[in-house]
Amino acid sequence: FVIAMSVKYWGDSASQPCRTIEYILKKLNIDHEYNYAQLFVVTRSEEFKKNVNPRGYIPVVEVDGQKLYESATQARYLLDSFDPNETLLPRSDLKERAKVDSLLDWNNTTVRPTLTGQLRKIVFSVMFGGPEPSDEEKKAEMDKTNALYAEMEEILGQHTYLANDNLTIADVQIYNEVVLSTAILKYDHSAFPNVERWTKQMVEDPVITELNEAMFKRLE
Repeated sequence: FVIAMSVKYWGDSASQPCRTIEYILKKLNIDHEYNYAQLFVVTRSEEFKKNVNPRGYIPVVEVDGQKLYESATQARYLLDSFDPNETLLPRSDLKERAKVDSLLDWNNTTVRPTLTGQLRKIVFSVMFGGPEPSDEEKKAEMDKTNALYAEMEEILGQHTYLANDNLTIADVQIYNEVVLSTAILKYDHSAFPNVERWTKQMVEDPVITELNEAMFKRLE
């Protein structure tokens, strides 16, 4: 089992994917160099693009001089390298690993585009000088969100967490999308009791609570 010698991290707790990587770093007590890169400010600078990530995105993780740019890839790499007990990501059981990998991919293809897309359409576009969405556009975004939560409700009706009865990194990644959207839009999950139960379970983890507090502070 190989432990990397040097880990550097660039991120901002206002970012959902960043909080997933910060969760891993904190949960596994991984020694690392922390670099605060303010979302939409530092990340858009030419210096950041030249020296850290040419795409101007965070999080960025560097392990022994090799930079990793996508959060799901970063999560897998860090957990494969630093989590010998397979606490958050299975390795020895390929079927269980596939469940978690599938959910991480689902987050990228469905969960994040739906929830972050809704925030961009309804909130962020207006904040940055864009047009106010119509009532029809708001309803269309809410319908997408309700459909997503209905799918999550069915999944969470089968076991305690998304992949199985144990918390995995897929729960953390998807929860980080859910909590930001819920906080900003004041979304009520009462129509989805399994989702509501799951969100309450997630905040029983002190690292999740710590990261939520950092997020709310950044959003003030």
